Amino acid sequence: MQRPDFCSDFFTYLHNGHARDRKAMKITFFAILLFVPLWTVQAHAASQDNVVLAYVDFPPYEYMENNEARGILVEIVRTVFDRADINLELVYYPFNRAYQEAMQGSIAGIFNFYKTPQRLEHFDFSDPVILNPLYLFVRQESELSFNGAIEDLSGLNVGVMSGYTYGAEFDNCNLFNLDKANSHESNFKKLIMGRIDVYPCDWLVGHYVLQNHGLQHNVRALPVPLTVMEGHIGFAGGRHHDVLKRINPVIRTMHESGEIQAIIDIYIQGSDYLQSLITGNMESMGGQYSHNLQPKPDAQ
Repeated sequence: MQRPDFCSDFFTYLHNGHARDRKAMKITFFAILLFVPLWTVQAHAASQDNVVLAYVDFPPYEYMENNEARGILVEIVRTVFDRADINLELVYYPFNRAYQEAMQGSIAGIFNFYKTPQRLEHFDFSDPVILNPLYLFVRQESELSFNGAIEDLSGLNVGVMSGYTYGAEFDNCNLFNLDKANSHESNFKKLIMGRIDVYPCDWLVGHYVLQNHGLQHNVRALPVPLTVMEGHIGFAGGRHHDVLKRINPVIRTMHESGEIQAIIDIYIQGSDYLQSLITGNMESMGGQYSHNLQPKPDAQ
């Protein structure tokens, strides 16, 4: 039996049917014509949706240059999503805005992001992507010593980045005064002017900012780290479990193969300044600093 030809029958009706019915059918038909392409585009877009992550001013790991996302972590995160076959879009925000946008679900998430009990209430975290050793930066002439005990900071004015965490022990300590700023440059300038006594900062970030602003001769890092933080990608809670299932195995594989460390090494080896700092400071730092640290993946 021959199948009914809907299009042929429809156009025959449009030609021969009652005038009022023909008008109604024409309206319906053209509405369908408008809807079908729109539905097709939307369906395609849904299958191609980008995961939107915010990055912040955290050079050399992540920063904006000439309106483009740059940095060690930017390269690592892009590689992770590419291998997980997930479209990635990066947007640049100040940290506090990035935090709020991610928590509210306006964007999928944020990196580089550290765990805290409060954040765990609102975010799901990837496996750790990178380790960030935080060191205490002081003025070149400072006689301050730090042996790893938080009590060594008693009574000091300590500069911090607004919205950042520096580990549970530091965050919950009330032995020192906190002085907040919105940029690393501001904190270092306050340090040089004597408005703060010490500024905890990732080793690479601190030296990168100091060199870029010509401040490297005024400030030095103390040899013992304050703490080592695990950097993650944080996602709006409960909304991106499928993404996490796809990217976590990639992150693990890149750690196991040494690829993440290789990206870090390439950057450091490309900077004579950082290379000389590492070589010149390793002995005085008692071997405490190593950019060769690798985080352990979170238990699943």
